[in-house]
Amino acid sequence: MNSFGQELKKERELRGISLKEIADTTKINIRYLRALEEDNFDMLPGNFFIKSIIKAYAGYVGLDEEVILDHFHHTIQTKKEEIKEQPREEMPPIEVPRKFKLFLRTAGYFIIFITALVIIFILVKSKKSVSINEYTATTALLSPEDTHSLILESINPSDGMLLEMTFHQETWIEIFTDGNLYFTGLKQPGDQLFSTAENEFLIHIGNAGGFTYSINGIPGEPLGKPGQVIKNLRITSKNHKQYFSKEKETRSTIIL
Repeated sequence: MNSFGQELKKERELRGISLKEIADTTKINIRYLRALEEDNFDMLPGNFFIKSIIKAYAGYVGLDEEVILDHFHHTIQTKKEEIKEQPREEMPPIEVPRKFKLFLRTAGYFIIFITALVIIFILVKSKKSVSINEYTATTALLSPEDTHSLILESINPSDGMLLEMTFHQETWIEIFTDGNLYFTGLKQPGDQLFSTAENEFLIHIGNAGGFTYSINGIPGEPLGKPGQVIKNLRITSKNHKQYFSKEKETRSTIIL
């Protein structure tokens, strides 16, 4: 019996459709499509994007999207049950030689004896020493605002862009900085992400309303609504100011 991925591949090949054709049309990375056909589900992004990828694949090939999604969920559930049913191998008890046990016991007694001598020596020495001056130093705890400022100062680029993101909903995101992959995966509510680039950020987002952000310390305009998918968002050194919050710009103008 063919697996979930093998069934998809079979239906695609019967229709004479290539993976590149699907990738070019749906804008889904071809490595995700290949992972889907090879049942490598761990290589796929979070649940939200997996559903989108499967629906896009099924729709393009001409399959019923809901039927394919149900088949996928059934496959995942079956794998989980198989893992639970696998018997765990019990490790045989390790026999410790009697001589080694005796050595460990003797070593333990010796360590306790040495520790006791050190403690007695410290106590005797402390009684003989005379304290001339006592100083009490109070360390002030940094406020969240001060901590945030220190983080920004430590990674703020002298020439380029600093992107700061604060997540309040579960969000899948993939960020490239100056052509290099910086981060891909899920962010949870309360998470933060800091990234710098000299020329360009390329961003793919699975939940455009799931976070707030700032560029070089200036709050940015919302990129979309909760659940909205955005692909190939480019923030460059030339256009990044257009993402600044209009409210922030108005305030700056009034102050000036």
